[in-house]
Amino acid sequence: GESAPSDDAGAEASFERAVAIARQQGARLFEVRASASLATLWLSQGRVVEAVALLQRADDAACDMKEGRDGQAVSALLAHASTVQRAIGARHLNSARR
Repeated sequence: GESAPSDDAGAEASFERAVAIARQQGARLFEVRASASLATLWLSQGRVVEAVALLQRADDAACDMKEGRDGQAVSALLAHASTVQRAIGARHLNSARR
């Protein structure tokens, strides 16, 4: 089922705080994991552009983790989010042509 908006707001604040702390501490693994969680939440809310931007940064942070599970998960999530973003862009372009 869907979560309540207040649950989403609390989760978003927690994930954003986790990303910020991980960046401050240079803890790339935790930054990547928190970013993936936040991006997943944003994707569920239709906030695709924000999710793609966050995942691109996380993917860059995971450059030396590409062989590991976390690096592969972020790369796969980024590919999915980018596909969704392109599909939305194509849909908007097609509707504008009508």
